[in-house]
Amino acid sequence: MLWGLTFVQPIWAADITNCAEVTEADGIDVDSTPDNLSGSSPAEDDESCAILTESAIPYDFGDAPDSAYLTLIASDGARHIQEGNQLHLGSCVDAEPDGQPSTNAEGDDGNTGSTVIGTCAGTDDEDGVTFNDPLLVGAQDVTISVTANQACQLNAWLDWNGDSSWSDAGEQIAQDMALSSGSNTITLNVPSDAREGFTYARFRCSTAGGDAINGEAADGEVEDYRVEIIENVTVPRIALKKYVQPVVGAPAYDNTDEAGTLGNDAQEFVSGVILPYDDDALYRVRVENTGATFLGSVVVDDQIEACAPLTKVYDSDPATADTVMSIGEVWVLECTLPELKLDIVNTAKVIGIPTLPDGTETGQSPVDDHDPANVRVLQERPAISLKKYVREDGAAAPGLDAQDAGTALVVDRGDLVTYQMIVTNIGNAALAEVDLEDHLDACTPTRIDAGDNDANDLLIAAESWTYEC
Repeated sequence: MLWGLTFVQPIWAADITNCAEVTEADGIDVDSTPDNLSGSSPAEDDESCAILTESAIPYDFGDAPDSAYLTLIASDGARHIQEGNQLHLGSCVDAEPDGQPSTNAEGDDGNTGSTVIGTCAGTDDEDGVTFNDPLLVGAQDVTISVTANQACQLNAWLDWNGDSSWSDAGEQIAQDMALSSGSNTITLNVPSDAREGFTYARFRCSTAGGDAINGEAADGEVEDYRVEIIENVTVPRIALKKYVQPVVGAPAYDNTDEAGTLGNDAQEFVSGVILPYDDDALYRVRVENTGATFLGSVVVDDQIEACAPLTKVYDSDPATADTVMSIGEVWVLECTLPELKLDIVNTAKVIGIPTLPDGTETGQSPVDDHDPANVRVLQERPAISLKKYVREDGAAAPGLDAQDAGTALVVDRGDLVTYQMIVTNIGNAALAEVDLEDHLDACTPTRIDAGDNDANDLLIAAESWTYEC
C-alpha cells in the first residue's frame, strides 16, 4: 500500500501510527477482530502497524516585537529554513520553534536554539551586523557593516519614523544587495525628519534574495536589531521673525532692547498693526542661525518689491562675509513701505546652505524659514461738523444753541450780539482749505483760537476750530 502525508503547518512535528488489518482471508475468518494486534488470547496475526515520525522543519526567526514587525509564525513572520542550510550572517545561526519577539530584539540571542550552523558564542547568534556610526538625525554617509560567511543577497529595513512598520517610503535600506564572504558595508543617509528615539531594523540574507519583510526563505538568516536615532547636534537651522510698526515715532534698532525696538509681531490679520490711512510702515526682519553649522549663500527676501533689497542694520558677527552666518549670528534688516492705503499681508523668507567654517558645503539640505507681518489701514472717511451759537454782547461764550424760534435769543432792538461757530473734524482724514461762510453779509467769521494744534493749516481728525463774528 502506498500513501502520502502532507503537513499544512511545516513547523509542526508529530508521530502517526498507521495500522492495516486483514479481516477476512477466505470469507470465513472467524478469529479476526479489530485492534487485536496485542492483548488478545489467543494472539491473532492478521493486523500490522507502522509508526511514521514527521520531524519539524528547523527555521531561524527574528525577534523584533510582534505583530507590528511580523515576527511570529502566526504573523507569517520572517523565517529561514535551516535544514541543509550553510549560509549565515556573522559567526553562526541557530533554529527556533517560532519567532522570539522582545522589546530589546534580543529574544533570539537569549534563546538556546537547535540546528546550529557555524560556531556561536554562547547563545548569541545575532552578530552579523555592526552599526559603525551613530544614527544622528540628518547625518550623511552613515555606515553599517554586514558580515556573511558566504555570498548572498541582502534585504534590510529600518523604521525611520518609529511607526512600528518597515513599509514606509525610504525604509528599505538594502534591496538584493550582493554580499561577498566577509565584511560588507552599507552606506546610508539618516532622514532629516527621522524620529528621535529607539526603533528597529531587520536584516535578511539568502542565496536567492527577493526576501520581503516577512515570509519564508529557503536558506540564510534573519537578524533583528533595536537601534536608537539620536538628535543631531550638528543639524543646521535658521530662524526668521518679521515685525512692523509705524514709521512715525519708531526708535532705531537696539540689540540690547529688542522688545522695545523691533516692532510688533503682527502674525494674524486680527492682531495686525493698525495704521492711519496714507501712513508709512517700518518692517524689521530678524534672522538668526540657530543651528550647529555655518550657513552660506544666505538670502533674505520680502514679498513686497518696494522692500527689495532689505537694508541690514545690525550684524552680530560683522567679520563674516555678507552672505555667511556663523553659528548663533544674528542679522536685523529693515525697509520702509510708504503711504499705505490698503491692508497688506506680506511674508519675509530666508534660505541658507550648511557649510563648514571654511565655506565648504557639508552636503546637508538647505534650511529655510518664513514669517508674515500684517498691517491694517484705517480707510479714509472724511467728515466735518459745524455748531453755531449766539449770545448777547458781554455774555459768556459760547452762547445759546438757538435752533428754532422757541429757543431763540431774545434781545432789544439795537442790542449787539455775537455769533460763535465751532468746526470739528469728526472723520479720520485731515481736511485742508476749510472755508466757513455766514449768510449775514455783515458777519465775516474769524478764527479766534489756536485750534490748529500742529500749525499746518489742516483740520486733523478730532481737531476743532472756533470762529466768531
